Amino acid sequence: MQSAGEDDSVEMEVTAGEPDPPSASPPKRAPPRRRAANPTADQIVHTGEIAPRSSIIRSGEHPRLTDSQPKIEVHLEPEPPKPAPTPPRKRRVLWGLAAAVVASSVAAVVFIKREQPEPTAPARVGDDTGASRAALETAAQFIAMTLDAEAHGASVRVEAMASSPMLKAGIETDIRTLTDQVSDNDVTFPIKAHEVIEVYRHLDGKLTPMLVLPKDAGNIEPPPFGKPRINADRSGLVVVASAAIMTPAGERGVLVLAVPVSLDGMRSRVEPHVKQASLVGLGAPVPLVQGPSSGSKVSIPITVESNAPLKLEAVLR
Repeated sequence: MQSAGEDDSVEMEVTAGEPDPPSASPPKRAPPRRRAANPTADQIVHTGEIAPRSSIIRSGEHPRLTDSQPKIEVHLEPEPPKPAPTPPRKRRVLWGLAAAVVASSVAAVVFIKREQPEPTAPARVGDDTGASRAALETAAQFIAMTLDAEAHGASVRVEAMASSPMLKAGIETDIRTLTDQVSDNDVTFPIKAHEVIEVYRHLDGKLTPMLVLPKDAGNIEPPPFGKPRINADRSGLVVVASAAIMTPAGERGVLVLAVPVSLDGMRSRVEPHVKQASLVGLGAPVPLVQGPSSGSKVSIPITVESNAPLKLEAVLR
């Protein structure tokens, strides 16, 4: 503790340090540029008056558009979305699958080519028995188609003639009256050369012949309606068809038509491959090609709609 007589003053020693650095002076501004003198503009600015059609625009203001000025509208087309990039792993998988498909296709083509048999040279017709038989099988199909077409045509014709009103009236008379009607052309039958027409009448439960044309032709046994029959005679093959003669009283008779079949087309198909050929199975053989009977023989069935047991028998060249 200090006594009352002690001096309370404190002595401080001040040591001079480094002087403060001088403050930086602000940069000097460049003197403003003065525009060139323009008496007209200076007069307007000085007086504060702007001419009605002055084109002077104050800074900071924007020109206003009026309705009379054209407006330009700009529409920006949106860009199409870009596909997302395929991840590298997915691309590698796709390339692998494509390579596998190509490899399997090549292997399949090679396998198919190996499995295919080597082509063989075609056999000459007439020099090989197998080729000749194949040609005769084709000829047998042609014969069957020809016979079926002739049978269908005969059925259509006989049904048309059986529907004649004059024939329906004549069937109700007797044989003499019907014969006179045919002589007077009251009843007509449009038949061709070598064709035969015959009229039967139901009498006492039996079919009785009334008329046959030509007169020297023999009687023809009528086949079932709608089922033509193929016959063989001394001249060749004959298709026989029949139709019912219907009147208001019911079925009063039967009309039969026999049509010979031309063999020329059949013969031309068979002759180049055989020495001899005939159609058999209908009674007497029907010759197609005459010649020697010695050699390799074949028998080929001919399938027709009437189910006739017809065959083509031939001796190969």
